[in-house]
Amino acid sequence: MKITYLKRHQKILDCLEKLDEQTYVTGTELSKLCDVSTKTIRSDIHDINTFLQSNAQILSKPGKGYYLHILSPKYKSEKDKYLRQEGELLDNSIQRSYYIMRQLLLNDQPIRIEELSTQMYIDRTSVSRDMKYVREYLSKFHLKVEYKVGKGNYIIGDELHKRLCMEDIFNQYSLDQLINIEIDIKQQMSEILDRDGISMTDASLDDMVKYLSIMMLRINENHCVKMSEEEKTLLKSEYEYQVARDIVDFIKTYYDIKINEEEICFLTVHLIGKRINYISDIESCLVDVLPERIENKMMKLFLYLNEIYGIDFSDDFYLKKALGVHILAMENRMRFDTYLKNPMLKMIKKNYLLAYLISVDIWLFLHPELNVIYSEDEIAYFTIHIQYSLMRNHLKNKKRVLLINNLNSSSTELLSYELLQEFDEFMEIVDSIHIRQLEDIHMEKYDLVISTSAISQATIPFIQISPILDQTSIHKIRNYFMQIEHYSLGDFIKPKNILLNSSMESKTEVLQYISKVFQLSFSELDLKENVGNMAMEGHIAIPQMIGYSDIVEEMLITFNKPIIWDHEFIQCVLFVSLPKRFFLRYQGYYSLLQKLVMDQEAIEKILSFQKTKEVEEFLSRYH
Repeated sequence: MKITYLKRHQKILDCLEKLDEQTYVTGTELSKLCDVSTKTIRSDIHDINTFLQSNAQILSKPGKGYYLHILSPKYKSEKDKYLRQEGELLDNSIQRSYYIMRQLLLNDQPIRIEELSTQMYIDRTSVSRDMKYVREYLSKFHLKVEYKVGKGNYIIGDELHKRLCMEDIFNQYSLDQLINIEIDIKQQMSEILDRDGISMTDASLDDMVKYLSIMMLRINENHCVKMSEEEKTLLKSEYEYQVARDIVDFIKTYYDIKINEEEICFLTVHLIGKRINYISDIESCLVDVLPERIENKMMKLFLYLNEIYGIDFSDDFYLKKALGVHILAMENRMRFDTYLKNPMLKMIKKNYLLAYLISVDIWLFLHPELNVIYSEDEIAYFTIHIQYSLMRNHLKNKKRVLLINNLNSSSTELLSYELLQEFDEFMEIVDSIHIRQLEDIHMEKYDLVISTSAISQATIPFIQISPILDQTSIHKIRNYFMQIEHYSLGDFIKPKNILLNSSMESKTEVLQYISKVFQLSFSELDLKENVGNMAMEGHIAIPQMIGYSDIVEEMLITFNKPIIWDHEFIQCVLFVSLPKRFFLRYQGYYSLLQKLVMDQEAIEKILSFQKTKEVEEFLSRYH
């Protein structure tokens, strides 16, 4: 596919068009805008001027910068014609890095930096900078980039891990172009699976089609996976092996391709791993009893989570079965370093922040050996089950209140109405009783007692108020809710921990700085971010650590230009250090973090601040 640098050219022209006659933009500013070096910017400007010719020219003034000099009324139409040319957009470092990885994976011969530079219309410096991200990304698949003197760069690693990486970075359209697909594989696959009684979600079916495309591509290039005789014997006993043979027979009717036993067995692994993914929490309770080792693992896992978060999942039968069933299927996938793709990963992470953090710890608990390929997609499936459990059993937006009055029922109704007028967002009045009925009440049903009479033995929080709701009573109740629930994001940040327009350039540099300031284990923080990074759509990352302090602590960093945080560009980091078993005490605070992640306007506001005091004031009001 043809490469286009036109998106970059459009950014340059759009920027220059916004300037007035006395304003200039420097090459450095344009390089930051376009995420390339100043040398590439000079080359781009030369190309733009060559095309526009007598319609307009980008000129420079020494010591000032660049400006756009429009010479003809035809400028706009000529510019639009120029920018409408088709091609693959390589608009930023992440897009270029994916292009580099595709080139390295598809070529058996080493590729020189100069070749990549020519193909992408950028200079060597920009390519070398992109290669750092390429190496970091490939390492997650146990792949390395090596350099052969006088030849160039190439990828080393086994065939299985190369294919897993290709599944991650290739889309189906690009694969179809590479292997010239002439039939509707998805439709044919669906018919075979239906006939053979294999149920699969659309997302899992799409993954299977992508794997088949990659398998055909690699076999055509004489690259095959390897599997031991013991593994092949085990897989041949599975029903899915016969289904895999049916799929292979179908492929052979359309393509002249030799598919060996190892490939059929590896296709079997994909079928086993993806078949069970459609099961729900409720449906999981209808499956056979979990193996004893999984039951024991789940019991230990819930104890572990309770120790860290202060959330007891042990009585949640649905969660235990749903997670257990998923883990059983996942064990087959992990054995061969395969994993499920989750098409809702970004949405799940952004909408279920706490459940995702818990799920990262579940992954680390299940895989302490750390020699597996980290899968955010699998973690996202955990997150769905955890979020469902939290919503069923643990997330309480309002306190359940028992109202006790020593007057008549009409007074009680009036008092109840006044309380809800003032505190509806904080509480629900579950029951209203007379003081004489108290001995028949089970206190464990409630979170708070509000009473017009003194109570000598209250086993839960108790507030005594006036029979007529006065300002003193309102103040008492408001103080209670402010103390336990009502936080602002500014409550836990010190001015010295606010860094604006930082020049740090990488996730590693940021995590090292945070580890030093808060005296954390960098390796532990780095591991947690590698397993399940907390970068969100919207230019913010919220890395978190638990158990390093007895209080909540924060650090806010904004950057003078976007940095790459795994698959996202971010400009703001809010680091949070949380105490162990924080959930009950700081549930309200964590809801604020969730609110911030969803609030793009607030994030943009934070990025606009130039003074620490502005940030402090904004965060103190954010509740």
